Amino acid sequence: MSRVFHTTRLRTVIVGVNPGTRLLAFELQSAGTPVSLIGSEAEQKSNLFVSAMNLTTSDELLLGRAGAESARCLVAALPDDGRNLSICHTALEKFRVPVIVARLRLLEGVMSWAKVGDSGMARLSWRDLIHAIIPGELLTPALSRLTAADDRDRITDLEVRSPMFIGRTIGDLSSGDCDVVAIRRKNNQIAAYETTNLELGDVLTVIGEKPAIGRLRESLTSL
Repeated sequence: MSRVFHTTRLRTVIVGVNPGTRLLAFELQSAGTPVSLIGSEAEQKSNLFVSAMNLTTSDELLLGRAGAESARCLVAALPDDGRNLSICHTALEKFRVPVIVARLRLLEGVMSWAKVGDSGMARLSWRDLIHAIIPGELLTPALSRLTAADDRDRITDLEVRSPMFIGRTIGDLSSGDCDVVAIRRKNNQIAAYETTNLELGDVLTVIGEKPAIGRLRESLTSL
């Protein structure tokens, strides 16, 4: 029997940490949406924004601890498609979360999104996903770039290792066909990333096609 919760649903629960979900969680929280980003203890050590949990525990216990009873949206983004679908079905049947999305390998080598509901699944783009979570909201530059991402784009993290970029901003980078959408420093996401002076060890979250990201990676590590 499904549970009925008498509570206001505002929270977004994201299970699974990767550059895309970390960026999504940070931008949603900055826009005033309560967010729970769930990952492992190791992932929490690399980003203080992550709430560490035992991901091998049962779906119901995991979602209960993550605050699914007050969630308007659940995003399951672990590497395991089967676990993502299991979490989504638990969110639907036990917690009746209104908007439920799974990250799935629908095509070989391509990660995509699917909305899960009582009637089945429907594929979503990044644009569909973001508008499902924050309909009608004014998008930040980072979220606007995410809405334009397609199957050819990758979202990845690159570390600044070259001294030549110390003191520069992302506007000084020869990023070509990829875009820097976040900067993380000492495990903390920086809000004003567009005007921040870079330091060695900064981690840049970038969106673009594989060749462009490869060229930027070489630039950031060259001496």
